[in-house]
Amino acid sequence: MRILFLAPSYLNLYKPIQEELERQGHHVTFFEDIPYKPDWVNTWRKKIAALSFNPHIIYWKRFFRHQKELFNQKFDILLCINGVSFHPILLKKLKKSNPKIYASLYVWDTSNYYNYYKYSHAFQKISTFDIEDSGKYGASFLPFYWLPIKQDKKNNTEKYSLSLVGSEHDGRTNIVTTISSQLDKYGLNYCFKIYGAPPESPFRITTPLSLEETQEIMINSTCILDTDRPTQTGTTPRVIWALALGKKIVSTNTNLLRLPFYDDKQIKIIDRSNPIIDIDFINEPFEKKNADYLIELRIDNWVKQLF
Repeated sequence: MRILFLAPSYLNLYKPIQEELERQGHHVTFFEDIPYKPDWVNTWRKKIAALSFNPHIIYWKRFFRHQKELFNQKFDILLCINGVSFHPILLKKLKKSNPKIYASLYVWDTSNYYNYYKYSHAFQKISTFDIEDSGKYGASFLPFYWLPIKQDKKNNTEKYSLSLVGSEHDGRTNIVTTISSQLDKYGLNYCFKIYGAPPESPFRITTPLSLEETQEIMINSTCILDTDRPTQTGTTPRVIWALALGKKIVSTNTNLLRLPFYDDKQIKIIDRSNPIIDIDFINEPFEKKNADYLIELRIDNWVKQLF
């Protein structure tokens, strides 16, 4: 099938999806999901104009003028990830050449930040990684995908007892700092890298790590630390990747208790306001289980659930 793929470029998380779809024989045309933001320039005329006209319509009409060849092509599916810039005018334009086009939306964020579902009527299939949103908007619940990674067991020394790679939000640096002092007392090695952490933090990095660099740290860790956003009920990609790697997880996300893959031998929930590490949990050996539910989240199976 021919797929028009609209997705954000954040951390290149769309690339494995595109690559897997192409590996399965689909022809994929990607363009970035960029929300149109008016240039205010502090003028009242432009402010009034932005309030009077839908900026997404303006954005797409401009896009149509510059991408005429794109809309002469045949497409079977419009696949949107988040779809912040989506407006039904896009689908209307596509249907002129593709009257039977199938539209699918996958949301990997929470509606507490943005109403990703305001044009839900335009899609035949809607999926989300957020439990609450799945019930609220009648969307299919689909956690994040994971990628098969070849692990060299001979060289896998698991040199870190606990690791976390991510960006600063919702007090993550404070949580990590509190936990690191506990690990220091027990002489345990750890690796915490936080993009955007305060300048004084020893865990601050100024450039986000690549997906490959992040996975390498996870492979060499016994446990993965996960801190959530209190305003969302979805799981981070970090949790799914850790489960797929057979790693133990220490998380502040109490919503993990509600999910089908929860196992108290593999996942330890801690209080984000008073994060106390259970050293016994970190040191106890854990045998990886091949859960059927996780197999469904492997990228080759995951993409099939979008349609």
